[in-house]
Amino acid sequence: MLHKLQNEQRILVDQTIQARRFATYTNLESGTRYFVTVYPSTISGIIIPGAVGRASTTTLESTELVSRNTTISTTITSVGPHHVTLSWQRRAGVANSLIFFLRMGGMPAILQRKLVSRYHSSITFQSLRPDTNYLITAHSLLNTTLLLRASVTTSRRIPSLEEAITDNYDRSLVPPTGLVVLSSTTESVLLQWNLVAPGLQYNVRLYKAGTNVLSVFRQKIRQTQITMSQLRPGRYEATVSSYDPLSKEESSESPRVSVNL
Repeated sequence: MLHKLQNEQRILVDQTIQARRFATYTNLESGTRYFVTVYPSTISGIIIPGAVGRASTTTLESTELVSRNTTISTTITSVGPHHVTLSWQRRAGVANSLIFFLRMGGMPAILQRKLVSRYHSSITFQSLRPDTNYLITAHSLLNTTLLLRASVTTSRRIPSLEEAITDNYDRSLVPPTGLVVLSSTTESVLLQWNLVAPGLQYNVRLYKAGTNVLSVFRQKIRQTQITMSQLRPGRYEATVSSYDPLSKEESSESPRVSVNL
């Protein structure tokens, strides 16, 4: 049950049955004292006598009222996905240290509390959530009159390169296509194939023709071509496979291509 204090009397504002362990109340009056009382109830909604929890809080003053009474001019100097930095200029009458409070927008719970010396004029809140609205307030160490109120939303987190690759490309492990012999000598061969996806690597195998006897094995190649040298003259068959360095998985091998040295 939610009551508000009006003319020294408690007036019922909300009586809602919640099938969870928390409740959020919105559209409350600013600068008003509220009391919350928690009772157990049956599944059918019948309230069981005997409160199991009580709490009281006072909502913040409205933005308009605070702006008229504030004695600090605030500037948001830096905003990131996990931090917010404010700077300010003091006006006459504010000579003490300040206590800053960080709350999530629309929530009464204090997430961070910081004491700032009167000789400093900036503060940074860290370990914040990306793309989230926060309310920052402050008052003097010796007086609870609200001196500062700022609402700020953290920026969205920029995905890492690997995440961007994962989100924008198909990383399915399929063997590369288009394996061809670009050139060859009596001791070397230059192979080339098509790109599967950015971020993948490749393994190349060279077999003795007509067998599964592996002559040369090159791993974790970042390019889409390779020169295999110091080979003996003869007939070979080459294959290439995709390798994902994140999952440590390898695709099946591509169809074999004949190599004659």
